[in-house]
Amino acid sequence: MLIAPGRTEGHLAGFALRWKALSDALESPDFSYVALDDSGSNIPLSLSESDVEHADDDASMLIVRSMERFRPDVVVLTELRIVPYLPLVRSVAECVVVVDMHNVESHLKRQLAAADARAGHTTRYTADVLNLVRRLELLAIDLADQIWLCSKDDCQILRSAYPDRLVPLHVVPNAVSVPGSSGPAIPGTTRKVVFVGTLGYPPNERAIRFIAHELLPLLKLPDHFIVEIAGSQAPDSVRELAGLVGLKLNENFESFEEATRGAILIAPLWEGSGTRFKLLEAMAHRVPIVATRLAAEGLDVVDRKEIMFAENAEEFNVAIRAVADDLTISHRLCDRSLDLVRRQYSIPAMREKIATALRSV
Repeated sequence: MLIAPGRTEGHLAGFALRWKALSDALESPDFSYVALDDSGSNIPLSLSESDVEHADDDASMLIVRSMERFRPDVVVLTELRIVPYLPLVRSVAECVVVVDMHNVESHLKRQLAAADARAGHTTRYTADVLNLVRRLELLAIDLADQIWLCSKDDCQILRSAYPDRLVPLHVVPNAVSVPGSSGPAIPGTTRKVVFVGTLGYPPNERAIRFIAHELLPLLKLPDHFIVEIAGSQAPDSVRELAGLVGLKLNENFESFEEATRGAILIAPLWEGSGTRFKLLEAMAHRVPIVATRLAAEGLDVVDRKEIMFAENAEEFNVAIRAVADDLTISHRLCDRSLDLVRRQYSIPAMREKIATALRSV
């Protein structure tokens, strides 16, 4: 049984992509998916909300009914904000209980708070929020039989954060569906540079400012190229930047594949943790990538083999030009990254990792 904050239909982003991947990997006649928002309760949208530590009565009732009806041998709770339901799950039935953390939220929140401080911004990631997140992580560590994280880096971060706690940690990487025939990377079709993401998320806002103020003035591309910001929830600050000459805002696309068709994907990110679905989706659809090392943290990629690394505007400019100007480089990146996704970050690969983890219980 997989318990998640919400359902996996429609246009998904962020954590919901993880729910979907886990659901696809676990799918079988003996599988049940429980979406807590089906209970009619208001599941907190973020770990910054004050009531995130409190289990909702309606959601609790849904969990109890679902577990009594299905009688699971294994229950996976995905995402830290539903960890308050962990004691309830423990009390309802004798079964293996797994918490899928995805990444280490306390580490991520500290990064974001530090970035806000450097920028002179008031942060939502206050000491109270950081302490709340740590309490939830400790609850998960103390009560779960296993913790799943999406990379070896995240496992090491969690071990370092709580060195006196012993709980089995397992890497269950993020995963994406690989199209049967992938390939916008056809000779001569690359025609834009694109950044994709939830545009109101602070690390993405900072990336967009970098693109507008530092990269765009340097970037010299063929006349038919455009530089595009694709995503949802664009704040006014992003809309203002999109008014600059040479920068386009795209909020109307049906899928990641549509947004990145004929594109070079860039990911100039300097904060965050976990492994980013946008990079995996790009690899699965043969979209060449230029990114910072932190953006690709946790992925088993090598510079100039599956991805081009860049850490400042000049390096991004050089790498983007290399991919745009040389089809051999573009195709080599796409071929190797697609092979990597199939081997390590596909739904079948995730299914094998889950099976290995559960066999060790």
